[in-house]
Amino acid sequence: MKWLWELEDILTPSVYLRESLSSDDQVGLIAGRVQESFRIINKFSLRAKVYPYFAYKYQGPPGPYLTK
Repeated sequence: MKWLWELEDILTPSVYLRESLSSDDQVGLIAGRVQESFRIINKFSLRAKVYPYFAYKYQGPPGPYLTK
C-alpha cells in the first residue's frame, strides 16, 4: 500500500458530525479521523499534509423550510 500513499500530496479526512452521537463521541470521531491521517503519514514517511474537510450542510430531519 505504500506506493498508493506515496501518490498523495494531501490527506483529507471528513469531519462531518452525526446528530445521533453525543458531544464526546463527536469529538472522538473527528480526533480519530485526523489522527489516522497522521498515523498513515508517519507509518509511510510521507510528506503529505492533512486538510480536514467539511461543508455547511443540513443533515437533520426535514422541517417546515425543507418541505415547501
